Amino acid sequence: MGGINPPTNSSYSLESIRLSRSVSLARTSFEMSNVSFEDLLFNEITTNIPGNLLKIVDYFKESITHICEAIEIVDEHHSKMDLIDHRDLPEMNDDSIDWHEIGKTLFSEGVVDIQKWEDATGLPYYSVLQIFKTRLENLKEMTGLLLNILSSLEEESCEAKIHKVMEENQGKNPKVAYAQLYTAWFEFQSMMLASSLILLEASYQHYGNGSLLGKVTQPV
Repeated sequence: MGGINPPTNSSYSLESIRLSRSVSLARTSFEMSNVSFEDLLFNEITTNIPGNLLKIVDYFKESITHICEAIEIVDEHHSKMDLIDHRDLPEMNDDSIDWHEIGKTLFSEGVVDIQKWEDATGLPYYSVLQIFKTRLENLKEMTGLLLNILSSLEEESCEAKIHKVMEENQGKNPKVAYAQLYTAWFEFQSMMLASSLILLEASYQHYGNGSLLGKVTQPV
Protein backbone atom coordinates (compact mmCIF):
# COMPACT_ATOMS: atom_id res chain seq x y z
CA MET A 1 0.00 0.00 0.00
CA GLY A 2 2.68 2.44 -1.08
CA GLY A 3 0.05 5.13 -1.56
CA ILE A 4 -0.39 5.45 2.20
CA ASN A 5 3.12 5.97 3.53
CA PRO A 6 4.55 9.54 3.84
CA PRO A 7 7.13 10.94 1.37
CA THR A 8 10.29 8.84 1.02
CA ASN A 9 12.61 11.85 1.10
CA SER A 10 11.83 12.45 4.78
CA SER A 11 14.02 11.59 7.76
CA TYR A 12 11.54 8.92 8.79
CA SER A 13 10.94 7.32 5.38
CA LEU A 14 12.06 3.79 6.28
CA GLU A 15 9.83 3.66 9.35
CA SER A 16 6.87 4.99 7.38
CA ILE A 17 7.32 2.37 4.67
CA ARG A 18 7.61 -0.41 7.25
CA LEU A 19 4.51 0.89 9.02
CA SER A 20 2.50 0.99 5.81
CA ARG A 21 3.66 -2.54 4.94
CA SER A 22 2.65 -3.99 8.32
CA VAL A 23 -0.73 -2.27 8.15
CA SER A 24 -1.27 -3.65 4.64
CA LEU A 25 -0.37 -7.16 5.76
CA ALA A 26 -2.71 -6.91 8.75
CA ARG A 27 -5.57 -5.76 6.54
CA THR A 28 -4.78 -8.43 3.93
CA SER A 29 -4.89 -11.17 6.56
CA PHE A 30 -8.22 -9.82 7.76
CA GLU A 31 -9.60 -9.84 4.20
CA MET A 32 -8.32 -13.38 3.69
CA SER A 33 -10.15 -14.43 6.85
CA ASN A 34 -13.32 -13.09 5.27
CA VAL A 35 -12.62 -14.90 1.99
CA SER A 36 -12.13 -18.14 3.94
CA PHE A 37 -15.28 -17.47 5.93
CA GLU A 38 -17.24 -17.02 2.69
CA ASP A 39 -15.75 -20.30 1.40
CA LEU A 40 -16.90 -22.00 4.59
CA LEU A 41 -20.46 -20.66 4.26
CA PHE A 42 -20.62 -21.59 0.58
CA ASN A 43 -19.38 -25.08 1.35
CA GLU A 44 -21.94 -25.59 4.13
CA ILE A 45 -24.87 -24.42 2.02
CA THR A 46 -23.96 -26.28 -1.17
CA THR A 47 -22.56 -29.53 0.21
CA ASN A 48 -23.60 -29.66 3.88
CA ILE A 49 -19.94 -30.47 4.64
CA PRO A 50 -18.03 -28.54 7.33
CA GLY A 51 -15.65 -25.85 6.13
CA ASN A 52 -12.21 -24.98 7.47
CA LEU A 53 -12.81 -22.88 10.58
CA LEU A 54 -9.18 -23.26 11.67
CA LYS A 55 -8.00 -21.52 8.50
CA ILE A 56 -10.17 -18.50 9.34
CA VAL A 57 -8.85 -18.40 12.90
CA ASP A 58 -5.25 -18.58 11.65
CA TYR A 59 -5.79 -15.58 9.38
CA PHE A 60 -7.08 -13.58 12.34
CA LYS A 61 -4.02 -14.54 14.36
CA GLU A 62 -1.82 -13.39 11.47
CA SER A 63 -3.67 -10.09 11.35
CA ILE A 64 -3.09 -9.52 15.06
CA THR A 65 0.61 -10.33 14.64
CA HIS A 66 0.96 -7.69 11.92
CA ILE A 67 -1.01 -5.14 13.95
CA CYS A 68 1.41 -5.70 16.85
CA GLU A 69 4.31 -5.18 14.43
CA ALA A 70 2.76 -1.89 13.31
CA ILE A 71 2.38 -0.71 16.91
CA GLU A 72 6.04 -1.51 17.57
CA ILE A 73 7.05 0.45 14.47
CA VAL A 74 5.09 3.48 15.68
CA ASP A 75 7.04 3.32 18.96
CA GLU A 76 10.31 3.10 17.00
CA HIS A 77 9.11 6.00 14.87
CA HIS A 78 8.55 8.14 17.96
CA SER A 79 11.93 7.20 19.41
CA LYS A 80 13.75 8.17 16.22
CA MET A 81 11.89 11.48 15.99
CA ASP A 82 12.88 12.24 19.59
CA LEU A 83 16.49 11.30 18.86
CA ILE A 84 16.86 13.55 15.83
CA ASP A 85 14.71 16.33 17.35
CA HIS A 86 12.33 16.08 14.40
CA ARG A 87 10.54 19.19 13.17
CA ASP A 88 7.71 19.16 10.65
CA LEU A 89 8.17 21.05 7.40
CA PRO A 90 7.20 24.75 7.77
CA GLU A 91 4.58 24.36 5.04
CA MET A 92 2.53 22.23 7.45
CA ASN A 93 1.62 25.39 9.38
CA ASP A 94 2.00 28.00 6.65
CA ASP A 95 -1.05 30.28 6.73
CA SER A 96 -0.46 31.22 3.09
CA ILE A 97 -1.29 27.64 2.07
CA ASP A 98 -5.03 27.00 2.03
CA TRP A 99 -5.07 23.40 3.22
CA HIS A 100 -8.86 23.42 3.39
CA GLU A 101 -9.19 24.30 -0.29
CA ILE A 102 -6.56 21.73 -1.26
CA GLY A 103 -8.52 19.11 0.66
CA LYS A 104 -11.80 20.13 -0.99
CA THR A 105 -10.23 19.85 -4.44
CA LEU A 106 -8.70 16.45 -3.71
CA PHE A 107 -12.03 15.29 -2.29
CA SER A 108 -13.85 16.43 -5.45
CA GLU A 109 -11.32 14.39 -7.46
CA GLY A 110 -12.00 11.27 -5.42
CA VAL A 111 -8.57 11.31 -3.79
CA VAL A 112 -9.32 11.67 -0.08
CA ASP A 113 -12.07 11.60 2.55
CA ILE A 114 -12.65 15.29 3.33
CA GLN A 115 -13.44 14.71 7.01
CA LYS A 116 -10.24 12.75 7.55
CA TRP A 117 -8.31 15.46 5.70
CA GLU A 118 -9.75 18.11 8.02
CA ASP A 119 -9.02 15.95 11.06
CA ALA A 120 -5.37 15.53 10.07
CA THR A 121 -4.72 19.09 8.85
CA GLY A 122 -2.47 21.05 11.19
CA LEU A 123 -1.59 18.08 13.37
CA PRO A 124 2.12 17.48 14.02
CA TYR A 125 3.22 14.16 12.56
CA TYR A 126 4.25 13.04 16.05
CA SER A 127 0.63 13.46 17.18
CA VAL A 128 -0.67 11.71 14.07
CA LEU A 129 1.46 8.69 14.93
CA GLN A 130 -0.05 8.61 18.41
CA ILE A 131 -3.51 8.56 16.85
CA PHE A 132 -2.37 5.69 14.64
CA LYS A 133 -1.16 3.77 17.68
CA THR A 134 -4.45 4.26 19.54
CA ARG A 135 -6.45 3.08 16.54
CA LEU A 136 -4.16 0.12 15.94
CA GLU A 137 -4.59 -0.94 19.55
CA ASN A 138 -8.35 -0.70 19.04
CA LEU A 139 -8.11 -2.81 15.86
CA LYS A 140 -6.08 -5.39 17.77
CA GLU A 141 -8.74 -5.59 20.50
CA MET A 142 -11.63 -5.81 18.02
CA THR A 143 -9.83 -8.48 15.98
CA GLY A 144 -9.28 -10.50 19.16
CA LEU A 145 -12.96 -10.26 20.08
CA LEU A 146 -14.03 -11.47 16.64
CA LEU A 147 -11.44 -14.23 16.81
CA ASN A 148 -12.98 -15.41 20.10
CA ILE A 149 -16.48 -15.41 18.61
CA LEU A 150 -15.40 -17.48 15.63
CA SER A 151 -13.38 -19.86 17.81
CA SER A 152 -16.51 -20.49 19.87
CA LEU A 153 -18.31 -21.77 16.75
CA GLU A 154 -16.32 -25.02 16.60
CA GLU A 155 -19.33 -27.21 17.42
CA GLU A 156 -21.51 -25.45 14.84
CA SER A 157 -18.70 -25.77 12.31
CA CYS A 158 -18.42 -29.52 12.83
CA GLU A 159 -22.15 -29.78 12.12
CA ALA A 160 -21.92 -27.43 9.09
CA LYS A 161 -24.35 -25.05 10.76
CA ILE A 162 -22.49 -21.76 11.01
CA HIS A 163 -24.66 -20.40 8.19
CA LYS A 164 -27.68 -21.19 10.36
CA VAL A 165 -26.20 -19.16 13.21
CA MET A 166 -26.13 -16.18 10.87
CA GLU A 167 -29.44 -16.81 9.08
CA GLU A 168 -31.31 -17.18 12.37
CA ASN A 169 -29.33 -14.50 14.23
CA GLN A 170 -28.34 -16.87 16.99
CA GLY A 171 -26.28 -15.78 19.99
CA LYS A 172 -22.88 -16.42 18.42
CA ASN A 173 -23.69 -14.55 15.21
CA PRO A 174 -20.39 -12.84 14.17
CA LYS A 175 -21.97 -10.46 11.64
CA VAL A 176 -22.00 -7.31 13.77
CA ALA A 177 -18.45 -7.86 15.03
CA TYR A 178 -17.29 -8.33 11.43
CA ALA A 179 -19.08 -5.12 10.37
CA GLN A 180 -17.58 -3.17 13.28
CA LEU A 181 -14.09 -4.34 12.36
CA TYR A 182 -14.56 -3.43 8.70
CA THR A 183 -15.72 0.04 9.72
CA ALA A 184 -12.78 0.48 12.09
CA TRP A 185 -10.35 -0.51 9.34
CA PHE A 186 -11.99 1.93 6.92
CA GLU A 187 -11.77 4.77 9.44
CA PHE A 188 -8.13 4.02 10.27
CA GLN A 189 -6.90 3.66 6.70
CA SER A 190 -8.80 6.76 5.57
CA MET A 191 -7.03 8.74 8.29
CA MET A 192 -3.66 7.21 7.40
CA LEU A 193 -4.14 8.07 3.73
CA ALA A 194 -5.21 11.65 4.47
CA SER A 195 -2.22 12.30 6.72
CA SER A 196 0.20 10.86 4.16
CA LEU A 197 -1.26 13.09 1.44
CA ILE A 198 -0.87 16.18 3.64
CA LEU A 199 2.76 15.29 4.36
CA LEU A 200 3.38 14.63 0.68
CA GLU A 201 1.81 17.92 -0.40
CA ALA A 202 3.92 19.79 2.16
CA SER A 203 7.03 17.99 0.88
CA TYR A 204 6.24 18.77 -2.77
CA GLN A 205 5.76 22.45 -1.99
CA HIS A 206 8.83 22.62 0.23
CA TYR A 207 11.17 21.09 -2.37
CA GLY A 208 9.53 22.76 -5.38
CA ASN A 209 8.07 19.57 -6.81
CA GLY A 210 4.67 20.91 -7.72
CA SER A 211 1.46 19.69 -6.11
CA LEU A 212 -0.90 16.74 -5.84
CA LEU A 213 -3.59 18.87 -7.46
CA GLY A 214 -4.41 18.05 -11.04
CA LYS A 215 -2.87 14.58 -10.91
CA VAL A 216 -6.11 12.59 -11.32
CA THR A 217 -5.66 10.12 -14.19
CA GLN A 218 -9.27 9.06 -14.78
CA PRO A 219 -12.78 10.48 -14.39
CA VAL A 220 -14.36 10.09 -10.93
